[in-house]
Amino acid sequence: MIINSLEVKSKILDSFLNQVSVFGWSKKNLDEALIINEIKPSQLELIFENGLFELTEFFIKEKICGNIEQLKLNGSYLDHVKTDHKITFLLEKTFEFLAKNYLLMLDMSHFIADLNNFLPKNLLNFSSKNSSLKPAWLGLKLSYIVSDAMWKAIDDQSTDFNYYSKRIILSKIILRSFFVFLKEEPSNLNKTKLVIKQEISRVISFAKNKKFLIEKGKKHFELLAKAFLTQENNLKTCRELASSLPFIRLFVRN
Repeated sequence: MIINSLEVKSKILDSFLNQVSVFGWSKKNLDEALIINEIKPSQLELIFENGLFELTEFFIKEKICGNIEQLKLNGSYLDHVKTDHKITFLLEKTFEFLAKNYLLMLDMSHFIADLNNFLPKNLLNFSSKNSSLKPAWLGLKLSYIVSDAMWKAIDDQSTDFNYYSKRIILSKIILRSFFVFLKEEPSNLNKTKLVIKQEISRVISFAKNKKFLIEKGKKHFELLAKAFLTQENNLKTCRELASSLPFIRLFVRN
C-alpha cells in the first residue's frame, strides 16, 4: 500500500479523530494515530507534508466537504429554489453537522487560534514572518475550501472574477457564523442561523444596489455618448456640440 495514498490518510484521520478527546487536536495525537496504523512518526512528512496543518485541511475536505457533497446527492431541494436559499440551506445543514461534532470543532479551533503552533519549530514549510497573521490566514483558507464545496454543490457556473469573489464572500460568512457557533450550545443553533440569514440578506441587498447603480450608470453613459460622440464614435466638434443644443437649433437653418 502506498504510504501517502488516500486510503492511508483516511485511516490516520479516523484514528486521530477517535483520540481527540484524550490527546486533543495535537501533534501527540497525530503521532499516536500513525503508530496505531503501524507507521513510524518519522514518516509523517511523507504522508502529511505540513503535519497537523495538512491533516486539518484533509479533515475539512474529507468530512465537512464530504457531508456537503452528500447533501447534494441526497436531496432534490437544491434543484428547485433560488441561489440564496440554496446557500442558506447548505450553511445551516453544515453547521448542524458541525454541532454533532462540537467538541472536535472546539479542539480544532483552539489549535488554529494558538500562535505557538505557528512557530518555526512546529512548521515544515511555513515562513516565520508575520506569524500573528497565520491563524487568520489558515482560518480563511479552510473556510474558502468549504465555500468552494458549497458553490460546486449547487453547480455554480461563474467564471473569472465572479468565481473568486463569490467564494471569498461566502468564506467570510462561514467564518463569522463559525465564531458565533463556537459560543453557542450545540443543541441550539438559533444565533448561528440568524447570523447566516443576516449575512446572506446583506449580500443580496448589496448585489441589488450594485446592479441598480450599474444600470443607472450605463444609462447616463449612453446619454453622454449620444451628446458628445458622433456615430463613428469620434468626439463632436465644438460646432456640432453647439448646433445640438435646443436653443441653438432655433437659429440654425437647414
